[in-house]
Amino acid sequence: MSETDIFKDIISICGERNVSNNELDLITYSSDLSSLPPLIKQIYKIKTPKYIVRPSNSDQISKIIKLARQYKIPFISRAGASSGNGAILPIESGLIIDLTGMQEIVEIDASSHLVTVHPGITWEKLNFKINKNGLRNKKESIIKSEIIHKR
Repeated sequence: MSETDIFKDIISICGERNVSNNELDLITYSSDLSSLPPLIKQIYKIKTPKYIVRPSNSDQISKIIKLARQYKIPFISRAGASSGNGAILPIESGLIIDLTGMQEIVEIDASSHLVTVHPGITWEKLNFKINKNGLRNKKESIIKSEIIHKR
């Protein structure tokens, strides 16, 4: 199957506005907040992706992953790209699944100090919502946080 056909298949799943193979987008998605030296990027063989797709729900994610597997296209998911260690950088030229559009807060369980969120949620949006519920976020790291009562 041609690159054009694959691109059209991806568009059929998420819509034209949510898919890109624009060179500037591809270059932008080849980095995160880390300032990895060029030599490290060369050693780890950081590549430019072929496609960027921005699904808005889990059904679209499932269809995108099935398509990627069908055509043996490597893929990686990312949200805000706020990691500073290069963990979300593509080492194979394939598909980046951008989850930033999935920002829903599914549930806030104040009694258990648990919050269920979609992967694209931002710290700012999460903190605003939990603060309105009398909670605060005690960030221990970018990976782990603990939701605690304000008082």
